[in-house]
Amino acid sequence: SAYREHGASIGEGVRFGRGAVVVARRIVLEDGVEIGDGGLVQCGDVFAAGELTVFGPHLEVRCRRVYVGRGGYVARDVRVGGGGHPDPQALLVVGDLVYLGDEAFLNAGRPIVAGAEVFVTMRSVLVIPAQTVITPAALYVWVTAVAQGSLSRWAKLR
Repeated sequence: SAYREHGASIGEGVRFGRGAVVVARRIVLEDGVEIGDGGLVQCGDVFAAGELTVFGPHLEVRCRRVYVGRGGYVARDVRVGGGGHPDPQALLVVGDLVYLGDEAFLNAGRPIVAGAEVFVTMRSVLVIPAQTVITPAALYVWVTAVAQGSLSRWAKLR
């Protein structure tokens, strides 16, 4: 695929829906990842998803770094980003078996870090205050502390 030709790590059986696009300096999609029709991912640094994670149609991601664990389900029309998406601390990390419901909005202008088996109901809104200051050292500790399995090695890509 064109993604592999440009250095992306794309596993077996990865599926991009009609019109789906991923733009990032580093792309890691493990086996069986699906990005639904009309999905748009724009990450300044890294977009990584663990095996068998499914992103529903019309996904919109604008963030510096995104790490999603294995077996997650991100429903339709989910938005990650917001006004702070180009900020160096714009980060979303979620562990294995996450569920993000339809039309959820996560403003990741500052780090959002969640462990495994997190359930975010449909139309939920999560905003991290802009004045939150996270040092890179503390961020790395948090990412590795809550992440599981293959997600922990992705944290080192930051």
